Amino acid sequence: PPRLVRLIMDGVLILSATPLNSVELEPDPAGGQVLVSSWAHAKQMVSDINFLKKLRDFDKDGLNDEQCELLVPYLRRQDFTQARAEKSCGSISGLCTWVRALVKYHEMAKVVAPKRQRLMYASASLRRAEQKLKVAQADLEAKQAELDALTATYQASLKEMQHLQDDAKATRDKLHTVETLINGLEDERDRWIQQSRLFDEQVGKLTGDVSMSCVFLSYCGPFNQEYRSIVLEDLCRAELHKLGIPLTADLRVIHFLADAATVGQWALQGLPTDDLSVQNAIIVTNSARSVLVIDPQGQAKRWILSKEAEVLKTSFHLKTFRLSLEEAMQNGQALLVEDVEHSFDPLLEPLLQKRFQDAPNAPGGTSQTIAIVDVDVDVVPGFRLYLNTKLANPHYTPEQCARLCVVDFTVTRQGLEDQLLETVVLSERASLEEERTHLLAEIQSCRQIMAACEAKLLSKLSTAQGNLLEDSGLVDVLSDTKNTAREVAEKL
Repeated sequence: PPRLVRLIMDGVLILSATPLNSVELEPDPAGGQVLVSSWAHAKQMVSDINFLKKLRDFDKDGLNDEQCELLVPYLRRQDFTQARAEKSCGSISGLCTWVRALVKYHEMAKVVAPKRQRLMYASASLRRAEQKLKVAQADLEAKQAELDALTATYQASLKEMQHLQDDAKATRDKLHTVETLINGLEDERDRWIQQSRLFDEQVGKLTGDVSMSCVFLSYCGPFNQEYRSIVLEDLCRAELHKLGIPLTADLRVIHFLADAATVGQWALQGLPTDDLSVQNAIIVTNSARSVLVIDPQGQAKRWILSKEAEVLKTSFHLKTFRLSLEEAMQNGQALLVEDVEHSFDPLLEPLLQKRFQDAPNAPGGTSQTIAIVDVDVDVVPGFRLYLNTKLANPHYTPEQCARLCVVDFTVTRQGLEDQLLETVVLSERASLEEERTHLLAEIQSCRQIMAACEAKLLSKLSTAQGNLLEDSGLVDVLSDTKNTAREVAEKL
């Protein structure tokens, strides 16, 4: 038969997993050499009376990648088409189309199968949820009807008495509100006026302050204290002055980017209180990228383990690294990779390049997924990746540094002195160290309480509508703030 017919039958033999001849080459009229066809096996297969039935009932889902790869040289031939097959032998052209269709079906099935499985699981979950919702709605409607009836009876009984009491109570409340507002706001008047002036000055210099803070967060992480000062003071500040952008003369990024309550909380979590350590903590907590900490002494590792509520520890050398990575992403946990050297596991490449995909209908309410090797993994909000290296002076490529937030946590002299002092006091005067820790925790708690009270009061004042005398919630907040401030001041 024509060569094209034999090639088509070879394709049918490969898909049917029928044995072929041993590999032998023969000249190809189109140029080059081709495999000798297994026409003898093809004739035996075609002579089977059930040949057409086997083709119709062929298990297309049983194909594997190896069979399809063996067909690639055949499918790439320019003459392996239905049109050319019809010219060689019209009755065999259908098998040519059949071979191509099965290979294409196999490629599409590899993409569709996981999606079909997820759709099945999601549909089952939806049906169960709808059933529960119907039961709950029916119960709610019955209870609501009962509640409405009881409420109507109760309101009708109290309406007349309540009407008489409202006028007297409203008058007493207004008198009490006036006294409370006058006494409460008078104490805050001077401080708020001073803060308002300070805020006006800060707003005028906000552009320069924010610019310097952005430079600090973006570029200063890998440097030590000396080079950070050069970048901020000698380079950034000089450039801002050159451009005529106003900024605070004695700006300290520590005070601009973190309040005392936050820094105090970090100290309770084990972070040294020197400026470099606090700066590092600010960069770590504000970075939108994964963090690589240069941590020869291990102080950053101890702080991260204390700061994060739930953290998984792993290493590139562990066989369970991929499982730990997927678990952390799916559960919204922090992942700490220890003992990082100069190279990273390729599994992190999609994560470092932020190849996230939106998945609004993903199980668990997640909003994004990412492909790890060949599996789509849900990324739950709260997931954070920390890479920790003990190398004192590691060397990473510019591409690696661009995809990570590199922070140098090498201990400073001041930080080392604080840690040595704490160790000595803990050894010699354990009770004194315990008292110090307790006082730090109490001071931190007092600062947080004061900040929360002030924020709540300002929120109430800014959102108040109508007559302030009729806003009982504002009066209560003002009274609580005043009492709390007095108690906190006494403790401090």
